[in-house]
Amino acid sequence: MAGDPRQLAVADLTARLVAGLARQARTYAAAAGQADGDLRQALEDLGRAKQAQFADLTPLARTLGVSTPATTSLPLAGAHAGWGVVLREAFQGERALQVVGRELASLTVDRDVRALATGLAVAAGRDGGRVRKLYLRYS
Repeated sequence: MAGDPRQLAVADLTARLVAGLARQARTYAAAAGQADGDLRQALEDLGRAKQAQFADLTPLARTLGVSTPATTSLPLAGAHAGWGVVLREAFQGERALQVVGRELASLTVDRDVRALATGLAVAAGRDGGRVRKLYLRYS
């Protein structure tokens, strides 16, 4: 892999995806801890989705030698700014995951990696839509 630019790019994109999924999972878990009712449930659902997507990507990351960060919750930065800010940042995170997933899918020659990356991009698009609806409702 050391001399193959495509494999280096695949590893880099995988590292970006795994870090982004971990960050989103932490964000949703922390936000859910400060929310109530339907918003709390929606954020918990999004957090579980990111955890599952992270778990799906972990074997590829390990194969490529990419470190996998923790997905456990951290204190929510910026919660004092209101749900609009938190949800906007979550939406931007989903968009970033979607872009990286698509890029990985288009770059790899491995069918399994392409299917995984495409699935992650689709999931990020779906989750971004869910976050957009929450933003419109709670900000």
